[in-house]
Amino acid sequence: LKRIHFVHPPKSGGTSFGQVIVAAACELNAEHRDYLNCCVDPRDWCGDNCQPVPGCSAVFGCTLCHCHHVPRMENLDKAEFSVTIIRHPLTRVVSGFFYRAHSPNWDRFNVRNYFSKHPIHPFRFSFDEYLGMPEYQNILVKMFARNQFPYFNASLAQADVALASSRLVRFALVGINEAYDASVQLLLRILGVTLREDQIHLPP
Repeated sequence: LKRIHFVHPPKSGGTSFGQVIVAAACELNAEHRDYLNCCVDPRDWCGDNCQPVPGCSAVFGCTLCHCHHVPRMENLDKAEFSVTIIRHPLTRVVSGFFYRAHSPNWDRFNVRNYFSKHPIHPFRFSFDEYLGMPEYQNILVKMFARNQFPYFNASLAQADVALASSRLVRFALVGINEAYDASVQLLLRILGVTLREDQIHLPP
């Protein structure tokens, strides 16, 4: 089985990119298509009421419908390909602030016990306050160097940056959110597979 290791930084386009990776993993392992769980059509499973969601044994870090934010860097040595996607820091942090789950105004990751677990309006915390919260800072360094879910308070050093960089250069692809279509096409070229248009641009 040829396995892909996907690192999914929050709010970087990884949900959509992860679905492409899962579909590509099926094609990469076409000889196992009849029994590989990655080859189940996600449209049959990824709605609100489909439980349990199948796994995807060909992709470290993903189920059929969702890719987690835990980097699992130990899989760098186990996977055939390691892949991630990143986003401009400004647009990523704005998206995180306004999107559900990734903000102190709607925190589904239990970042702090007094953050709201449900959406609140008006917001209790301003954007400036959010920017000052260390849990939401330097997420890429924390993921690639500390190998953890990134929303935690950490004192980072230059050694962490160097370690993160040394791991990142081992990835077969670092996709760019702002060049999403090109990143998808490069991914498919690296893997040597093709996908249908509906597998690349999934309906909402």
